[in-house]
Amino acid sequence: MPRVKRGTNRRDYRKKTLERASGFFLTKSKLNRAAQEAVEKAQKYAYVGRKQKKRLFRSLWIVRIGAACKAAGVSYSRFMHGLKLAGIELDRKILAEIAYDDHLQCLDPEWLMGQRTKPMCLGRQLPTEQGKEGQERDEECHSCERLGDERSEEPVEQIGRDAAPREPRAPDRWRQTLEESEAKAQEHQTSDNAAQGSSHGATPEDTLNIDRFLMLKYASGARRVPTLHLKQIEPVHILSDNPRDRPSGGQMRRSIVLGVLIAAGVLPMVFAAQQSQPRVIEVEKLKDNLFVLKGGGGNTAVFLTANGVVVVDAKNPGWGQPILDKIKTLTDKPVTTLINTHTHGDHVSGNVEFPATVDIVVQENTKTSMMKMIPNSTAADQTVPAKTIFEQNGGRGLPKRTFKDKMTLFKGNDEIDLYYFGRGHTNGDAWVFFPALRVVHVADIFSGKNIPLLDANNGGSALLIADSLEKGYNGIKNVDTIITGHSTQMTPADLKEYIAFNREFANDMRAAMKAGKSIDEVAATWKIPTKYTGYAPADPNRLKNNVALAYKELGGK
Repeated sequence: MPRVKRGTNRRDYRKKTLERASGFFLTKSKLNRAAQEAVEKAQKYAYVGRKQKKRLFRSLWIVRIGAACKAAGVSYSRFMHGLKLAGIELDRKILAEIAYDDHLQCLDPEWLMGQRTKPMCLGRQLPTEQGKEGQERDEECHSCERLGDERSEEPVEQIGRDAAPREPRAPDRWRQTLEESEAKAQEHQTSDNAAQGSSHGATPEDTLNIDRFLMLKYASGARRVPTLHLKQIEPVHILSDNPRDRPSGGQMRRSIVLGVLIAAGVLPMVFAAQQSQPRVIEVEKLKDNLFVLKGGGGNTAVFLTANGVVVVDAKNPGWGQPILDKIKTLTDKPVTTLINTHTHGDHVSGNVEFPATVDIVVQENTKTSMMKMIPNSTAADQTVPAKTIFEQNGGRGLPKRTFKDKMTLFKGNDEIDLYYFGRGHTNGDAWVFFPALRVVHVADIFSGKNIPLLDANNGGSALLIADSLEKGYNGIKNVDTIITGHSTQMTPADLKEYIAFNREFANDMRAAMKAGKSIDEVAATWKIPTKYTGYAPADPNRLKNNVALAYKELGGK
């Protein structure tokens, strides 16, 4: 049977092809084969063109944002990272439009934070053409004016998108124009100030420093300079509570947006810089394949298995990467598993910096608490965060697996047993036992020889901690070494003494409540018995918290 070449489907396809080629000349719009080739070629180049256009515009946006950031004294990458930390989601197109239309002024981070009484004009900080740093200006900051004084009879030639089209100039012509513009602007500013009898307004030098940087940066290219559009706008004091300090109408709208973005992008990094300290991690080797990393939060255990590395606890925010870096000095194996002993931020916050492929295991109550990250009951700030550190990182770092009472990971010499014996420090304290090494990591349920932190906000118990510790002492056999939450390694004998210490504290609270003593009275008078040698002095805040929790569990107010 002959092949049909003029069926309805074929005819419709050819008709559609000719319709697409209707704009071509001659045979390309009339003959099917020529039209088909022309249409396919056009579609191919249209796809490539769209990609090139997207790439070109993204590059242009980055240049404009970078130029605006330079005027504010911050790099492009740090600014974008600061916006991410502040939770501001604006694409580069919008940011570039704001940077193109509005001059960055009155955005001194130290002034925004209250460390400087008067804002510093950031335009004076840009480098000159010789590469020297401009002088800081601590006098009252005023708005920068458009390049060239619009009130003068002979305005200086403008640079920006409002300028008239002109032919590209050689690099030496850029410098010559710059010098002429600066000289004219200086003359006009002097005459205007004399006529007005006021020094209100920034000098053209503030504007010229910005355009000098941009002009010289693009002097070698034939393209037009993508500089900032400098408008005459009044200064916006972003953090001022006085309505008189804030301009109204059109002057305020876009400038406030710009100022808030810069403030939001810069301030998180400023605070981080103030709080940042050298993150030094000390390594203590317990066995050939077991290490304890100290510093930056709770004690972290690193267990080297045949197929990878198991980590117990991830310390405070920002310490996840230092942990990973330190592990690389110990082994080339990848981190495969992360175990969190409980919910507190100094043990789980570093989770977000671990690779997404890492298997995170916790006790089931700990997972519930990590979804909320309520501050511990001794913290000065009891505000529940609007977003947890995990929500801020798109859910990264949350547990993937949980257990109720016991779980076993791996086999043979790599075996790890996870236990939960009841409430104590929190309601999800996990014990991590390495049978082949005769070592157990108990974390903060036995943080050291001290008054335990009993977190009432996350299920801690003053009356049950001794029972939970005793269950662990009796339930895990063949233990030689105990890794504590924040102190040195202990022995089973130390754990047995700690059980007696916590049981005695609970009995003292029962007796005090029966005697009618108040929480404040007990917290002021209770002392660590002298028989418990080597124990740290009782922290007043922690002691009062524990007394109040014991009274609450005993039915008191």
